[in-house]
Amino acid sequence: MKGVLVDTYALPTAATGDLTQTARLRDEDELYSYLSRVFDAARITEKVVRKAAEVKTVGGDLLRKAPDPSLCARRLSTCDAFTLAIALDRALPVLSGDRDLAYVAGGLRVR
Repeated sequence: MKGVLVDTYALPTAATGDLTQTARLRDEDELYSYLSRVFDAARITEKVVRKAAEVKTVGGDLLRKAPDPSLCARRLSTCDAFTLAIALDRALPVLSGDRDLAYVAGGLRVR
């Protein structure tokens, strides 16, 4: 496997200082250093933007038709649509705890 696309709430919470005390990084420089060592930033190309728009539409349809009533009223966020578009573009599996994203990923055959 060449990689995994990680969707996690830890990144924004680390950036805003909302992590638990034991997980908190000392400052922005330490956070940036950690993120740049561990993660590769995805370039948002026109191709990815177009794919994200398609994913958002298809994802919304999948959620509306979901057998789980708790998913039927949900909408795929733009962020989740971009996550899936990048995963599709790079042929990467997605690691996420987000139910909406996971359900739509399954419908789009993203591992």
